[in-house]
Amino acid sequence: SFPTRRSSDLSEDSIVVMVGPIFDKPIAKCMDKGLPVPTRFWKVVYAPKSGKKWAWVMPHSKTVHPYETYSCNQDSLLKVLKLTVQKH
Repeated sequence: SFPTRRSSDLSEDSIVVMVGPIFDKPIAKCMDKGLPVPTRFWKVVYAPKSGKKWAWVMPHSKTVHPYETYSCNQDSLLKVLKLTVQKH
């Protein structure tokens, strides 16, 4: 599991970065030399002090496009990851 921190644990200039793999095919079909290789990956950067957040979904391959090409919003990222967020 991921380590968790309360926002009170973060310094004023802290940022939070989260990353993970995306397997568009069954993992058994994504194997390379015995290791699963994701087809894409996601990254989220969050600045708690300002409340700003940025997200990207990028191919797991060499790209020639600037990273802005792969930016997305929270709803798009959740859809790609097949996740839902319940409101409290």
